[in-house]
Amino acid sequence: MLSKKYHWSDLNDSSEPMFTERIPGNEIIFFDTETTGVGLNDSVVQLVGKKMRFDSTGDLLPVEEFMTFINPERDMPENAVSVHGITNEFLSDKPTWREIAPKVMEFFGKHPVLAAYNIRFDVRMMTNMYANIGAKFEPAYQIDVLKVAKKLIPRNAVQNYKLKTIATYYGVEDGILFHDAFGDVIAMIRCYEKMYEGNGTRNGGENATDCPTIRKMWSDQRRVINILTNKGYVYFNRGEWYSDQIDFNRIDMNAFAVACIKRAGVENLQSLERWIGCA
Repeated sequence: MLSKKYHWSDLNDSSEPMFTERIPGNEIIFFDTETTGVGLNDSVVQLVGKKMRFDSTGDLLPVEEFMTFINPERDMPENAVSVHGITNEFLSDKPTWREIAPKVMEFFGKHPVLAAYNIRFDVRMMTNMYANIGAKFEPAYQIDVLKVAKKLIPRNAVQNYKLKTIATYYGVEDGILFHDAFGDVIAMIRCYEKMYEGNGTRNGGENATDCPTIRKMWSDQRRVINILTNKGYVYFNRGEWYSDQIDFNRIDMNAFAVACIKRAGVENLQSLERWIGCA
C-alpha cells in the first residue's frame, strides 16, 4: 500500500535545490556580480559567468566564459569601492548596459539553470538590469551555493558563511581574489564540487542529499503522474508524493521536484499537477 510522504508545500523552496541532476549534456551557469550597492536602484558594474556542462561521467567541464565590466553611468559610492576596488575612473571607458546587454542575453539564453552565492541578490540585480531595457530575466531554476553550504557545514565548524570562509574550509582558496566577480565564481565552483563530493555526510545520513535519476515520466487516466527513477517508482497526485519503494527522508526532495518540473517542461509544481503527457 502506498503511503503519503510529502505535500508540495512541505518543500523548502522547489526552485532552489541543493544539486542539479548530473545528466550528460545538462548545463549550469555559475555567475557573480559586483555592484554600486545593494539597493533596488543600484547597478551591476562587473558580471562574470562560467557555463559548465556535465560529461558522460557526471563531471563538470567548462563550456564558455563571459566577463565584462559595465559603466553604470553614475558615480561609484566610496563604500562600494572599498569592497571591490572598482572605481569611476576604471569604468569610464567601459561599455554601458545598453551597449553590452545583447552579448549578456546571448550568453545566458532564455531559461538558464543558474548557481550563485546568495543567488537571490544576483538574480534581483540581473532582473532589474533586464527590466531597464524592457526584457525579462527568467532562470529555469536556481541553486544558491550559500544555502547548500549552510545545509552541509555545521555552524560550529566555521566562523561565518562568507564565500572566503567556506573556500578555506574546503581548502580551495589558493589563488583566489575574493570580492572580484571572476575570483568569486572560481571559488564558488570549487566549493560546489567539494560539497557534491561530500554530500550525504551531513548529520551522518548516507544519501540525505541524493536525487534519484528520472528514467521516464507519464500521466495516466486518473491524472496521476507516474515517475520511474533509478531507485523505484514515485507518484504525484493532487500535490502529494507517494512511493512504496523510496524513502523520501533519504533524498533531496527539492532537487527531485525541480527535476520533475524540468522533465515535464512546466513552470512549477502546481502546473505539474495539471500536466498530461509522457517524457
